Amino acid sequence: MAPLLLRVELTPVKRGSPKHRSIRRRQSQRAPGIGEAAPVRRLAPLPQPDGSLSAVEVHIFPEAMRGTGEGHYPWDLRPQSTMTNANVEQVGATVDGRTLTLKYKDGEKKIFVPADTPVVIYEVGDRTDLKPGAPVFIVAVKQPDGTLEGRAWRVGRNGAWQ
Repeated sequence: MAPLLLRVELTPVKRGSPKHRSIRRRQSQRAPGIGEAAPVRRLAPLPQPDGSLSAVEVHIFPEAMRGTGEGHYPWDLRPQSTMTNANVEQVGATVDGRTLTLKYKDGEKKIFVPADTPVVIYEVGDRTDLKPGAPVFIVAVKQPDGTLEGRAWRVGRNGAWQ
C-alpha cells in the first residue's frame, strides 16, 4: 500500500535559528545492510493478530541522531501504527524478511521486517534542499506571537515520500 500524501496550505513556518534548526534529507534506499550494533533505526510497526509487530517502514539515522525519540509509542502513520526508535541488537533472517531485536532505554521490541518494506536513510541537509514542490515533514514549535518555528525539517529525495 502506498503512503497517503496530503498537500496542505498552512501558516508560513519560519526557519528556526541555526541553534535550533535541523535539516535532514530523507532518501530511499534499496536492501540496506541492517546489522547488529547498527546505527539508530526507526521502525513503524503495526500490531498483527498474533500480537507480533510487522514494520511498514524502516528509517536509518546517522550516528549524530542516536537517541532521537528513543522508545516505543503510538504514531499516526496508519491506524494502530506505532513507532520504535532504537538500536539494532540482533538480526534474524527468515524466508520472507528479517526479524530485528531493537533495544532502547526502557525496553526491547522484536519486529518483523518484510523483504519489501520501504527503507529510507537520513543524511545531513541544508537550506538548498528546501525547494518548491519538495515533500517535507516539519516539526514546528508555536512561538508566543502565534507564528510557527520549524525545528526539524525532513525533506524527501530520490523517491522518499513519493
